[in-house]
Amino acid sequence: MVVITTIQECGCNCNYKICLARDIENGYHKREGNDKNIQLYKEVFFMNYSVSILPLIIGAVINMALGALWYSPVLFAKVWMKEAGITADYIEVSKGKMGKVYGFTTVMAIITSYIIGFIVLNFGISSILEALVLAVIVWIGTGLPMIIKNWGFEDRSMKLGFINHGYDLAVYVIVSILFVIL
Repeated sequence: MVVITTIQECGCNCNYKICLARDIENGYHKREGNDKNIQLYKEVFFMNYSVSILPLIIGAVINMALGALWYSPVLFAKVWMKEAGITADYIEVSKGKMGKVYGFTTVMAIITSYIIGFIVLNFGISSILEALVLAVIVWIGTGLPMIIKNWGFEDRSMKLGFINHGYDLAVYVIVSILFVIL
């Protein structure tokens, strides 16, 4: 494995602005057929890591607001509490740690928005349909396996899994669309 520590301006008149310093020093890039190696390097290491702040913040706020609605009596609170084995007494006793829980949840909402935004940006997602497809694919790779794992290893109900991870899917859809339209 080669560790790349420096990058410098390309002086070999290729189509790229930069080459790996070790390739330039060794004359490697000037050899025929190495443009593909440099392009792969650029695609991996020079992705766009800065996402738009507006959909990032709005996505995190919507994530939190949707969570409050999702787990409220308006939507799934009763079923969720029954399936998770949570009682009203437990909720009352847990109120003391809710500040910490909401703090970590807010950080995770920001991270979720960032990751979705990063994927939208670097995969060139530009339509609402593409955003929906992205959200479903990400959910199939993250949410669905968690439902199956929790059902199989923790003896959790599928209903609980679909409530918990259905929320994730809704967040992925909303945040993906936000990054496309804003």
